[in-house]
Amino acid sequence: GINAEYMGIFKMIIQQDSPKLFSELQTKYQKIQSYFPHLCHIMNVVSVLLFALSMLSVFYSFLALDSEKFFSGYIWTVLTSGFFETNFPYLIFHLLVINLGAKKLVNVWTQKNFLFMLVLVITVTGTFHMFCILIGRQIFSGYQMTSPAATLNIIAIIILMGLRQNCYELKIVTPIPLYKGSLKIPFKYLPHIYIVFNIVFSVFFNGAIDFRLLEGAYFAWVYLRFFMKRELADNEGDGSKNFSFAAFFPAAFARIIDPISNAIHNAARKIRVIPDTSSIKTGTMLDLSLIHI
Repeated sequence: GINAEYMGIFKMIIQQDSPKLFSELQTKYQKIQSYFPHLCHIMNVVSVLLFALSMLSVFYSFLALDSEKFFSGYIWTVLTSGFFETNFPYLIFHLLVINLGAKKLVNVWTQKNFLFMLVLVITVTGTFHMFCILIGRQIFSGYQMTSPAATLNIIAIIILMGLRQNCYELKIVTPIPLYKGSLKIPFKYLPHIYIVFNIVFSVFFNGAIDFRLLEGAYFAWVYLRFFMKRELADNEGDGSKNFSFAAFFPAAFARIIDPISNAIHNAARKIRVIPDTSSIKTGTMLDLSLIHI
């Protein structure tokens, strides 16, 4: 509140009147931060450790998400199931996403805000998914809604949504050669590519779509759009047009979705479910060192 406002003013005055002093204070802050384990390192250790433990059935049943066990009291599994992977190739891929993307986003969100978002979105997504299964079983006899019992894809989609938000105009320059240079992948399409890849992989190899990925993508967007605090900007949320809900769809669909989503979000603002972020904009917040792989 007031203290944060005064600190913001103090930081602005120092940065304008004494750039050298500001630089020294920033260096000292970074040194202090370096004494603490980086969130990405912790996530690496936790993911690998839980993957190893999941090889034992007793640990797997205790940590993985299962509707029968959830409703019988294993409520912690909505969180623990989002922090480990049972598929080794997926584990390697998700660790790459964490180490390449999350390290940069921590500089925008801070480790505390990033961790809070991970825990909140994973918990809300898992709980929502379990109650969708419960409602489906009440309405439709013999209803089945299966998803991987444990996966890092919610963490991955959170990171990719963050990269889209903060690197919207940038592109990844890959080493894949094309006729007119290397293949370039816009950051704004990373969530789409990941979701499509997961759906195709799930249908052909698992025989079922992972609905938690879609649910996690939506809840991640809601939190980033309306609630996330950023270290480089003294505000919450992101009201930019590029990060609106309709912006995630092709233009033909966006024209239909935009008025509907705006009406829903305006109604939610009026009853104060979500704050008004229409005047808050965000730009390219990350440095350019991320665009080459």
